Amino acid sequence: NAFINLDTLATRNELIFEKQVLYCKYFVHAGNYDAAAKYLADADSVYPYVLPELKDLFGRMYLLSGNYKKALSYYREYLEIDPGYSCVMYNISRIYALQKNNAK
Repeated sequence: NAFINLDTLATRNELIFEKQVLYCKYFVHAGNYDAAAKYLADADSVYPYVLPELKDLFGRMYLLSGNYKKALSYYREYLEIDPGYSCVMYNISRIYALQKNNAK
């Protein structure tokens, strides 16, 4: 099982950056937002450049956890990097719909 392998590497502090991001995705989609936030913050702090994938993952985590304000913040940061990315624009629209903000 891939998750068990990642969990073992995380326990030993042997996750490389790419696998740490994958580990975060598992936590986000499993609804374990506290663990996801911890590993995402760690990944974000060690990577020396702005990585759109991390902005998207932060946004997704906050969207799924119901923290729409933070999700919007990360998705807007993503759009500053790649203004035409339709998946992020869709997620922003989704947040406005969930907030019943039809003006946006």
